[in-house]
Amino acid sequence: MACGGACDHAADSRAGGTTFALPLGEGVVAPGRREGYVLARRRGVVSFGQVHRARGNRNAGRPTALLAAVLLAWPAPARAQAADDAAAAEVAFQEGNRLMAEGHAEEACPMFAASHRLDPGYGAIYNLGSCYQAIGKTASAWAAFREAAEWARKRRETQRYEKATRRAAELTPVLVKLRIVVPAPPDRLVLTRNGAAVDPALWGTEIPVDPGEYSLTASAPGRQKWARTVA
Repeated sequence: MACGGACDHAADSRAGGTTFALPLGEGVVAPGRREGYVLARRRGVVSFGQVHRARGNRNAGRPTALLAAVLLAWPAPARAQAADDAAAAEVAFQEGNRLMAEGHAEEACPMFAASHRLDPGYGAIYNLGSCYQAIGKTASAWAAFREAAEWARKRRETQRYEKATRRAAELTPVLVKLRIVVPAPPDRLVLTRNGAAVDPALWGTEIPVDPGEYSLTASAPGRQKWARTVA
C-alpha cells in the first residue's frame, strides 16, 4: 500500500537560524527534509536563533557566541557520533519513503523506526504510524500517532499536533484490546504475553494490542504453570 495521503509533508528553512513547518498536505516527507538532520543545527542555531529574535537587536552576536561555546564544550567524539546518527537517520527515512511509495509498507516500517530511534523527529514517528496502519498494526499506529502529537505539542506546532491527534482518534474505535484478569494472584506470580512480562500494575486493564494471536502464561513458585493462546 503506497503512502499516498497518509504520511507527513515537512519542509524547513534555516535562514535566520530557525525551523518552521509548511502545510503541504499529508503526503510523504520530501527526501532531505527530515527534522533535525544535523543535530548541531537543531540544538544550536535553531534554538539560539529563536532567542535572538525574541530579545531583539540588543543581543546581536550572542547566538553565535553561545553556539560556539556549546560546540566547544561538546566533546568531539560525541559530535561525530551525533552527526553519524543523524546522517544514518536521514538515509533510513528516505528509504522508508521510497518503500512506502512503491507499496512495500512491511519493509518501510523498520526504516522509519530506525530513523526515529537514531534521531527522533516528528516526520519519522508520524510516517511510522502511517506505515503501521497500512499493514494492520492498529495499536502500534495509534501509539505512534500519539507520540507524534506529543512531540508537536511540546514544540507548540499546532497543525502537526492536530493532524497526529486526528489520526490517533480515527483509530480509537477499531482498537483491539486485551485484558488479563487475576482475581487472587499468588505470591510472586509472573504473567507473560508473547514471552514478555506483563507489569502487575496493568493486570485487569484493557491494553490496546495489534490484531493477531497472543501466547499468555502464568507461573508462580509451587504452582502449576498455566498457558493459553488467544486471538
